[in-house]
Amino acid sequence: MRYVCIHTHFHQPDWANPWTGALPADRYERMWTECYQPLTAAKVLGEWAELRHVKDVYSRVSFDMGGRVLGWLSRAHPSTYHTIVSAGARGASVAHPYVHAILPLANPRDLRTLVRWGVADFRHHYGRQPRSMWLPETAVDLSTLEVLAEEGTSYVILSPSQARTAAGASPSPGVAHRLALPSGRSLAAFFTDPTLDAAVAYEGLLHDGDQLADRLLGAATTEGGLVQLATDGASFGHHHRHGEMALAWAIDRIDEAEGVSLVHPERYLELHPPSDQVQLLEETSSGCPHGLSRWRAACACGATAQAKDMRWRGHLRRGLDALSERLAEVFDEHGRSIVSDPWAARDAYISVLLAPSRRARFAREVGCRPEDERTLWRLLAMQHHGLEMFASDGWSFEDVTRPETVRVMQHAARAMELAEEVAGVDLRPTLREHMDQVIGNTPEAPSGRDAWRRHVLRGRVTTEDVARVAVRAAVTGREAARMPRFDAWVSDGAVVVLDRDGGAEVRYRFDVAGSSVAPCISVSPERDQEPQQTRGAQGPLAPVG
Repeated sequence: MRYVCIHTHFHQPDWANPWTGALPADRYERMWTECYQPLTAAKVLGEWAELRHVKDVYSRVSFDMGGRVLGWLSRAHPSTYHTIVSAGARGASVAHPYVHAILPLANPRDLRTLVRWGVADFRHHYGRQPRSMWLPETAVDLSTLEVLAEEGTSYVILSPSQARTAAGASPSPGVAHRLALPSGRSLAAFFTDPTLDAAVAYEGLLHDGDQLADRLLGAATTEGGLVQLATDGASFGHHHRHGEMALAWAIDRIDEAEGVSLVHPERYLELHPPSDQVQLLEETSSGCPHGLSRWRAACACGATAQAKDMRWRGHLRRGLDALSERLAEVFDEHGRSIVSDPWAARDAYISVLLAPSRRARFAREVGCRPEDERTLWRLLAMQHHGLEMFASDGWSFEDVTRPETVRVMQHAARAMELAEEVAGVDLRPTLREHMDQVIGNTPEAPSGRDAWRRHVLRGRVTTEDVARVAVRAAVTGREAARMPRFDAWVSDGAVVVLDRDGGAEVRYRFDVAGSSVAPCISVSPERDQEPQQTRGAQGPLAPVG
């Protein structure tokens, strides 16, 4: 028997506003319309374009899907969500780090948390322990693999350029290999076929289902061997219109072919355990031919004719690394005063992110006194934003003003705010030292400070802003905009705002002038409350003096 495995990687950047948690639904809706939903019922047409049947592609391929996308699907499109989860529960899916970070660049403690959060997120959705975890950009080193093995992973998917055989050659994609680790543990490794991956993603192979089938079947020539395709799930319908139909047609062709079986990696390992051992090449990735330089240095990946200076990447990485160290100091010092093991609490905090209704139970489980809960929530939210600021998308493109890069910097701004609220410490100089060295590639933001002022703070929302929205909604009789990290209501002549990140309830007096159609609203904190941490229009990286 010969085997074919098709792996699809579904990922979207973190578009949630770090202050409100609100998602721009249009970005997700478009992917649902063009990709997520069509793959649940891909049309297979006959010779005269008549509908033969529809196919749930998720149940036939291997896939990973970030928990943020799954969480949105569970709320917005539960039918699609249940189809995906049903397929994943039967063995089709692999885990995904909770943040799409370049894992080898994470410090050891953050690496472990990102993996543990990804495993917990997988169990939350699929109800089982994952056997594998997709490595963002397939970026890898031995430390990352050691953590994956410790957390129960049994195999990974890599590119042939990331390992070598004993003879010094690239490993064959046709079989599973064994990766020995310094600890004595080992993982199985599947290696993709880069030419096949590129043909699907960039060369139009999805324009014709027969061409895709012919290419896959033509590569399946060795008895007991495997053809491993791994590509971006967005290729099927989003990047290539009707790509899901081409994939469904190819799956039918493979099912009809004699002596060929479409399998998931888990099933292939059961039938053909790895025998040949290969050696990992450290700090490599499939997303950058320069190793990991795209996410920490000034390599040319992603540069354009108009944007050639990529040095901002290194400055941003070093600035966020330095900020992360300071955030860890604040978390450790203040966390140990309210719980016995703050880092274990951080690992367990994923249960609250996945189910906010567990907040009260979680506080009891980590031994936090009621009077310290507000500090606990601020510290944990600070660490959450401190992890989110390392999402790989922030370094993937040409300029510091890209929306993906702005978002990671917004997470940094929110983390600094929370650190100041908890500890009264100003971490702005830590990041400013590096951002001042950033040279932008656009006239509107020629420096890091310009980018921060013009773009990063645009999404900043305070409890006062939320209070004004709530009052406006009450006056005009409209429903207030949903902000997942805030609840707000009008009561007893005041507006009350519950800040979930800060764990605090804040009351404001308000005055309304003008008409109900265009009210002029002013709010002011009620007395005997903790002052709001507002910094004015220039924000946390404003110049001093």
